[in-house]
Amino acid sequence: MEYIRIAVLSAYDEVCAFLDNSIEKAMHYWDDELHTYLKGAAYTYSFKTFTDHEDAQFLTVGNKISFLYKDKGYYLNIVDVDRDEIYTTVTAYGLSLELTNEETGSYKASGAMSFEQYITAFNFEKPFEIGINEVSDKRITNEWEGTDTILARLFSLANVFDTELEFVTELDKDYSLKRIVMNVYREHDDNHQGIGSDKKKQGTIKYGNDIKGISKKSDITELYTAIRPTGNNDLTLADLDKSEFDANGNLEYSSPKGTIEILAPQARDRFPSTLMADINGRYICKVWTYDTDNVNTLYGQALAQLKKNCIPQVSYTVDGYIDADIGDTFVIEDSEYKPTLYLKARITEQQISFVNKDNCKTTFDNFEELESQVNSSLLNEMKDLIAQNKIYDANIISNNGILFKNDDDQTILTALIKNNGVDITSKFEIIWYAQDGEILSKEKELLVKSSDFIDKKTYYFDGYINNSVKATCEVTCINLRDGKDAIVLHVSSSNGTSFKNSDISTTFTVSIIVGDKRIENSNDMYNIFGKNARIIWKVKRMNEDEFKELLSTDERISDNGFILTITTRDVYIKSTFTCDFDY
Repeated sequence: MEYIRIAVLSAYDEVCAFLDNSIEKAMHYWDDELHTYLKGAAYTYSFKTFTDHEDAQFLTVGNKISFLYKDKGYYLNIVDVDRDEIYTTVTAYGLSLELTNEETGSYKASGAMSFEQYITAFNFEKPFEIGINEVSDKRITNEWEGTDTILARLFSLANVFDTELEFVTELDKDYSLKRIVMNVYREHDDNHQGIGSDKKKQGTIKYGNDIKGISKKSDITELYTAIRPTGNNDLTLADLDKSEFDANGNLEYSSPKGTIEILAPQARDRFPSTLMADINGRYICKVWTYDTDNVNTLYGQALAQLKKNCIPQVSYTVDGYIDADIGDTFVIEDSEYKPTLYLKARITEQQISFVNKDNCKTTFDNFEELESQVNSSLLNEMKDLIAQNKIYDANIISNNGILFKNDDDQTILTALIKNNGVDITSKFEIIWYAQDGEILSKEKELLVKSSDFIDKKTYYFDGYINNSVKATCEVTCINLRDGKDAIVLHVSSSNGTSFKNSDISTTFTVSIIVGDKRIENSNDMYNIFGKNARIIWKVKRMNEDEFKELLSTDERISDNGFILTITTRDVYIKSTFTCDFDY
């Protein structure tokens, strides 16, 4: 469990106290919830603590809290404190109060202006800086009546420019506010990501591993198969002659000259209004108006509406938690559907608990059902993405074991990679490494001698395809010392070290061998080595350079380190765990 240190700040940004569950006498917290939202990258945070702790006096409305989570700063105003003689519950909102409380008046642009020019023209004291601006070259004329909060006006401006706003909080080293940066992204669509990252190529999120289930609902109550648009001054499409064809060359949308509608014949055939009328009378028509004097603009906007509404409106509910960021886009795979359901979806809300991971939840939106499009090229692309990101089962075989008793002992380590039980090692480029990252060999086999190290040494190999790691495995070789003081630390796994759909957890069990004795629990360890003896677990995740020690209070650790249980939530592609014995 990763404990987050939370600073409590005064109204003037002075650090008053800290909440820290890793320090015994510090103010602790629980029942916490960090709720993040796509709109503005907004967030709230709530938690509970003990009222009688001396630092709880600083948890008052008007003060602030701040913390770092996943290298990102969070800065919040305490807006509600519910206190009794035992517990204090705190609720805090992100962004500065100026954005949520201060108002700005009506404004009418005299001509086309940029996004940044509008912000300057609104004439409020900017509590933020503009960072990324993907619409810096765009100019629009617009008008606002009445008054709005600054935050509401900014979101209104974002709608005008078809953008998404992200407010990024940067903290100083003392947890006080350094600055707020507002990034302006083009609105999320097929050509623009918006807030977050496109993670479709990182592999699929799978039912049974990352998610517990997907429910699907289809609705045609608002469906129509033709649209009759009208612009300013009774502008219609009567003078246009337009046709749109699908990928197979079949007519999909048409607006013949003399006709004031755009028709969707394929949708008509799929959802006829009535079978009693002739084929041209089976359309479901929508009467629609749009503020424009340009007939081509009227056609384009009306066609976009028809495309969106001539198909069933499908909604999905995904149950599960994904360790990712707001706005990130993924491919979700649910093999419980027949055929397998593939969805493109985007994270729009996250509910995160630092104390209890079981309370974490992810909300997805912007769903697109990939397989239902019956587009063979798209499905093939999906299969290629899955194949590109597949991690294969890897093992190491030794011809003489990994425990050396004599100075001239040696063993040959052999890399083995399998796919569904079939040996496919020959398809990979194998590179052997020492524990410090030194390249030792590029062959399938590696010769290890007892004279290569003193006590123990870890060796591992990576299997590459097209310069991408697709398999990895490691082993630790040990030189046994003769005599009563010979100590060997052994770790066994209940369920291997490679996770697939059916293998969603494993338990590492520690044994300490001392001469002819085998220690398998902490009580025996303390009896032999004293109360200062301890088992130390460390982890290094993919793309990290250093191992991080797991706290003894980590909920995955039991019996003082003799047992460590991990699941696929703890591993993204590859995580390396090490175990040390200190006494």
